[in-house]
Amino acid sequence: MAHRQTNRHNLEYYFWYTSSDGVKHLATSTDTPGAVPTQFNDYAFTPSRFAQEPYPATFPPGGIWPPKTVTDLLVPLGPECTECVGDICYTDTVCEDPICDHTFENWKAATQEWQEYFELRMTEGRGVGVYTKRAFDVGDVLGWYAGELKTTEECKDGDYFMEMEIGPMPWASQTAEETVFIDASIKGNWTRFINHSCEAYATFCVRRVGNVRIMVVEAVKDIPANTELTIDYGPEYYGMSTSRICQCGAQSCVGVKKLKLQEERRAKMRMKTCRKDCPPQE
Repeated sequence: MAHRQTNRHNLEYYFWYTSSDGVKHLATSTDTPGAVPTQFNDYAFTPSRFAQEPYPATFPPGGIWPPKTVTDLLVPLGPECTECVGDICYTDTVCEDPICDHTFENWKAATQEWQEYFELRMTEGRGVGVYTKRAFDVGDVLGWYAGELKTTEECKDGDYFMEMEIGPMPWASQTAEETVFIDASIKGNWTRFINHSCEAYATFCVRRVGNVRIMVVEAVKDIPANTELTIDYGPEYYGMSTSRICQCGAQSCVGVKKLKLQEERRAKMRMKTCRKDCPPQE
């Protein structure tokens, strides 16, 4: 009996993926070799992390700082947070009441049973990925990005860092001045396993649930059942100026463009070297 309870605990506590031969395996983290990520459908907030941080320039005067709670840090400010995702997930239903009584606690409960809708499988060449168990429509909210809340100084580079603005959101022509990071490398939910595609099925976007800001996964096109769910990580991750090479295989893949550009540059360098070493004969 104790053995069965331990196995059940492990299934609920860790992430498991299915290999091509149908065998279940424990999922690990590429950011921290040897460490095993745990299922954590929440924000992990430690006030001392932000105790020495200056008052955010994007916060209105008189705000609570340093933050004592998640709500103090991720309070939804500005017109971009007029739509609340409500107490249910996996639909496109939104609440437009700016002072609604929806709660973060209910939202976490609504997104806890994610394995009824998705499963983890090993992909070809791109590690563990997320696959749908049912179809979804464009506009459906599929989940949210959970993890440890950290400062910018703590998060320089990593595969599981999600940057999110705090305070009023900037206009499209402006640059966000103040941000916080959500680190899902050790603690996070299933969304940490969503792979990139240059022709993605979903996107990350800022929403709110009650009085807390969250980063949701929202479908940008209809998604069939038994399909790998993908997201565009953006130019900061797989852009032409970064060192990472995308291998999503899409027709518009930025990785193919980058490799082609690199080869063209190498060809030009070889040509220049050849001309220098072999000047034209008189």
